[in-house]
Amino acid sequence: MEIEAFLERLINYGESKGLFVKKPIKDVKDSCCTEAFTEVYDFDECKTMLSKHLTDPKSCDGLKIMPKKGMIDFIEFKGWKKFIKWQLKGGDERAKIEQQINDFNLDVKIIDSLLVLDNLIYRADFQLKKEEKRAYLDTPKRFIILTDIEELNQSPLEQLTVTLGNLSSMPSIESRIAEKFSTEINSISGDTLKNLQKPETMTCSTIDKFYRPD
Repeated sequence: MEIEAFLERLINYGESKGLFVKKPIKDVKDSCCTEAFTEVYDFDECKTMLSKHLTDPKSCDGLKIMPKKGMIDFIEFKGWKKFIKWQLKGGDERAKIEQQINDFNLDVKIIDSLLVLDNLIYRADFQLKKEEKRAYLDTPKRFIILTDIEELNQSPLEQLTVTLGNLSSMPSIESRIAEKFSTEINSISGDTLKNLQKPETMTCSTIDKFYRPD
């Protein structure tokens, strides 16, 4: 109950100060899922309003606070279709994919997302209480990477079945990206101090189902 009460107060504070602006995922800037209706707070807008206290943080795109579940989700959009269409032409595909994944700086996104949220709750006018600080640290925090590569939906067994069923053809570009992207994501650990969970991936076709019912 302490976590739920803290998260409710955080929502009320953020909304009253104009720091939390709620939008469907499809309407958030640079969203890779143009039909996803799940509502999140535009974390880029929040970051912009707090930026005078921070040094160009590379935080995630969306924030979802769920008091009844006692959980906070950071949501990062990572679209690949435009990359495939406009940048993956000629040259070493493998090197370009690896460079793109490196450029995502997912570990930095996680660190900076926590930094932005920390900066918000430690604002003087929020008046964080001792028991609320404990509730914040105990709140599970998930880092959700949302992408338009549907191959990330497949389990390893499903991927193997697809591969065996298409032995005569090379894996698709999407499958190769999904494999390398999954490897990178799985290499990122959580943080027990702030109850940060290991990153999870969602796709445009699964994100709304994942959050329903909220």
